[in-house]
Amino acid sequence: MRIRRITIRGFRGFSEEQHILLDSNVVLIYGLNGSGKSSFTEALEWLFFGEISRQRLSRCKSEYQYEEYLRNLFYSSPDNPFVEVEGSIGGTPVVVRKEITSSGDKLFIDSKEVENFNSLNLNLANYFRPMLAQTEIKALVDSEQKDRWEQLSSILGQDDLTKLRENLIT
Repeated sequence: MRIRRITIRGFRGFSEEQHILLDSNVVLIYGLNGSGKSSFTEALEWLFFGEISRQRLSRCKSEYQYEEYLRNLFYSSPDNPFVEVEGSIGGTPVVVRKEITSSGDKLFIDSKEVENFNSLNLNLANYFRPMLAQTEIKALVDSEQKDRWEQLSSILGQDDLTKLRENLIT
């Protein structure tokens, strides 16, 4: 899927609706602390994978037990918070949306409610999530030089490369 634009409202660090254009071959996200970089990547993760790295990597799982951690604390609109992506798949335009509701998440493809995104044939299980959490970056920076290969291959989803490297060294 080629993503052209993401719209986020009421999700994590975004209380107001924000439209972010991504129609480029390379996208660089930068900004001051608290400007929404992590919330942006978490919005994409949540939309497509159903969880965020912060939740997956947390040492305190109860902190993320309920989906209220996804809703912005200052969001006061009666409308559901959401993450929406506009893009194309094989040249065909598509809009994918996920809303946080009191009865659970609602998924939409081109404004039609769906059970899942399987009809898009994205094969999300085969994708590596290239969104780094601060804990992963800290682990890499704090690791000793001899352990950095393992840290990098884990971050890049290349654990098999670590095994191959170990076998070659032996």
